[in-house]
Amino acid sequence: MRKLLFALPALLLILTTSDAIIGKPEPAPSPYVVGIRRKGPSWKADLDTPEGRRMIQSHAKVIAKMEATGKLIAAGPFGGPSDLRGLLLFRDCTIEEARRMASEDPVVQSGQITMEYYTWMAQLTFAH
Repeated sequence: MRKLLFALPALLLILTTSDAIIGKPEPAPSPYVVGIRRKGPSWKADLDTPEGRRMIQSHAKVIAKMEATGKLIAAGPFGGPSDLRGLLLFRDCTIEEARRMASEDPVVQSGQITMEYYTWMAQLTFAH
């Protein structure tokens, strides 16, 4: 019984590392597009006005529309006092496609938010 208790962890270690032992290659990273949202030239911290609330509702609809394409896999705001306001993460998408989709967002159209786009190579297990 005692030998079994010592052998079991060794067996698990061998099974979990066997791909590396036999030289099975790691899967190649996939390209993603990251959209960084920053305060724009028309930034207003307080959108608690009828116009501001309409803009935020429309913003939520654009985010939902991008998610429905299957290309937007994560989106969310940054906290804190910096000019960074949020991040959009796209898969199976070019920078041009991401730019086109995000340009429909009224917070981008109004200048509240500006966008920067980058290609990012990563292996994301949650994104598949």
